[in-house]
Amino acid sequence: MINGLQALLEPLLSNYYNQLIPNGQRATLLSVASMGFSLAMVGSFPGIGWLIQHWGFTLTFGTSGLLILLVGLGWLLNVKLHAVTED
Repeated sequence: MINGLQALLEPLLSNYYNQLIPNGQRATLLSVASMGFSLAMVGSFPGIGWLIQHWGFTLTFGTSGLLILLVGLGWLLNVKLHAVTED
């Protein structure tokens, strides 16, 4: 189910960003995003491993998932509020 939604949404988001951002800026943003992802993985892999050793698998990934969900909801609310204030 999740993979199906991702397969539908990924091309739509990609097309949206391709039309929204000029080519030169898009290349820079993609490079920075890739570097940010790589740097995040350098710290998160050992950190998650340490948390799993101390808290266990279920609590670590449950807490991580909840945190990701809250950040995503906060981002969506911020986008919606920003869109309302621009109108």
